[in-house]
Amino acid sequence: MEDKRTWLCLELEDEEGYLGQLRFPFEKRHQTIRRGMVVRTLVLSERRDFSRIGAITDGWLPQLKEWVGEYPYLLRPAFEELCLRRLR
Repeated sequence: MEDKRTWLCLELEDEEGYLGQLRFPFEKRHQTIRRGMVVRTLVLSERRDFSRIGAITDGWLPQLKEWVGEYPYLLRPAFEELCLRRLR
């Protein structure tokens, strides 16, 4: 019997519009994710102006205190602390 995964795809945008997608295996705990929630991510680009996005990894949803992403690239507690400092 084949075990098939269900994937969730979040369409992300910033103040300027569409940014990209963050895909990850769906788990029951992800059912609370809603449109309009803030998602803090690591955005990779080879261009200083980010006119072309290379990848989006590690999404943190602070409202839910939940991490999403296909693979954890970040030291997550440090990223959370950085986000909290940035918001002060």
